[in-house]
This record gives sequence, C-alpha cells and structure tokens, in this order.
Amino acid sequence: MSRVMRFCMIIFIVILFFGTWLLGSFIVIQIDSEQFIHDKQFKVLQKQNQELQRNVDKQCRLINKKELVRDDLSGDKYDNKKDAHKAWERARKEKVIRDNLIYFPHLNQMWCLVPKAASTSWSKAIVDRLNFESTNIFIDSSANYSLQVILKQNFGNINRTAFVNAAQSDKIKKVLLIRHPFSRIASAYRDKLADRKAKVDGMHFFQQFGVKINRRFRQSRKDVKQKEPTFQEFVDYLIETKPLDMNEHWQPISLMCGLCHVHYDHIIAMENLEKTKVFHLNQLGFPGNNFPVENKNSGTYSSQELFRNISNSRVQSSVVGQISRGF
Repeated sequence: MSRVMRFCMIIFIVILFFGTWLLGSFIVIQIDSEQFIHDKQFKVLQKQNQELQRNVDKQCRLINKKELVRDDLSGDKYDNKKDAHKAWERARKEKVIRDNLIYFPHLNQMWCLVPKAASTSWSKAIVDRLNFESTNIFIDSSANYSLQVILKQNFGNINRTAFVNAAQSDKIKKVLLIRHPFSRIASAYRDKLADRKAKVDGMHFFQQFGVKINRRFRQSRKDVKQKEPTFQEFVDYLIETKPLDMNEHWQPISLMCGLCHVHYDHIIAMENLEKTKVFHLNQLGFPGNNFPVENKNSGTYSSQELFRNISNSRVQSSVVGQISRGF
C-alpha cells in the first residue's frame, strides 16, 4: 500500500471517528434537552394541578365558614324538624357523591364519573388499563354499549365505609375531570334535549324532561314551533331547579363529586386535556399515551352561540349560582 493510500486511510479513520463522536454527542445532547423540556413541563403541570387543588380548598373553607356563621346566627331557633331536614339533606348529598364515584381497588384509584366531561374517553382508558392488568373482569372497549354503565355496575355503588376510607387515604389516587360550565350545559342540551329524534336517548330525555320544561316555561306555543325545549327554556329550568333534583348530565360537578368532601389528587380540565393527558396518564400508570378525546366539536365557540341570547343575569343564575349551591 502506497504512502498516499495509507495517509488517506488514516484521514478517513480520523474523520469517521470524530464524525461518530460528534453524532453521538449530538444525540446525547438531544436526549438530555428533551428530558430537560419534559422535566420542565412536568413541573409546570404539577404546579398547575396543585394550584387548582389549593383554589378548591380555599373555596371550600369559605363555604364552610359561611355555613358556620349562618348556624351561629340562628342560635337555638332550629327545632327538631329543621335539624332532621338538614341531616337528611347532608345524607342525600353524600349519596349523590357515592353514586358517582367509581373505585378501582386493583389500581388504587377512585374516579368521579362526570357526564359531558370526557367520561367516554376516560372510561376507555380505564378499561384498557384494567384489561392490561389482567384483572378478573375483562371488558371489550370496542363493544357497542356504554362503558360508563359497565364500570358503574362493576366498580360503583360504593358503601359509606369504603367511601370514607378511600376519601381519606393517601395511597388511593382520586381523579376528577372537569369542564367549563358553559360548555358542559350547552353540550348536555345539544346531546340530550335539542333533538327528540336522536338515536341515543333522544325520546327518553324529551319525555322525561322536555315535555315538563315546555309545560312550565314555554310562554307561547305560537311563537315557538319546535316541540323540543329551546335553550332559553332549558336555562329557565336550571334556574328554578334545585341542584339535588337535577339530572347527572347537567348537575353541578361540585355537588356530584363532593369537592369539599374528597381531596382530588388529579383535577383535569377537559379543555386542556390534549396538552396535559401525557402527564396525568404517566402519573396514574396508564400504559401508552393513546387517548382520543370524544365530542371535540362541542367546544366553547358553540357554547357562546347558544348563550348569545341569554341575559347576563340569567347566565349568572344558571351557571355561577348553581355551582355555589352545588357545594
């Protein structure tokens, strides 16, 4: 081999060595930077979740304080009948909470099922996790039935002892998916009351609620041609209905999930689910990150369209008022 060829070979080996070293360094730096970004995002999301929890706790303390002041002002004026009524109402509220909680002992998790707040998507994720864990119950997530109903049948109906123990346990992760009240109310109306001919529950909800809403809140049958209640009539119905008597699809989340009774470890806003799902799924031990969100079309814009003809005072009464009364 000539000196020129030997020199070229040495140059080639040196270039190959340094090229490989540079490529490896670039890959390491890339991995480190991605890990840094991931860790930074993790801390931001964790901080946001903790801040949301603190705001809920602050609101609950304020409500409890108002309740104590109200009781102190009343003094000994309460008779046995009123005391019994208050005790009955507290028990009824607790029953509402327990009816919506689903406890998964295999996963050390408890989830409050809120309709119209990504409950279908979360149900699918839970079913996949349960099947992945090889529990005694196998559920076909692709079957044409309500996974929420199946999960309630198998893991719901929590008795009071289990509810108290799970709510106070630090080992059991409590999960809550929430949604902006405007979007949730609008979605419930479109999905359950706007069309009585809808394939899923259309006629059932029309007969159960639509007819009653029309009879009570429709001022003129000549002006409104449609048989289904209008959104304004639905809002009137919400204002006049006690939260405890509401259907689960529009009952305040604060009442359904007992925000002042259960300390939730993960409070997940449906509007931010696409950005935060990886964080929450990883924290809760769900395999993979494939989590398609259902009902994406029922967002804030369409809610604004429905609320456009509702006065501000009525909006405050139907949404903000119902939330505070729901605690």
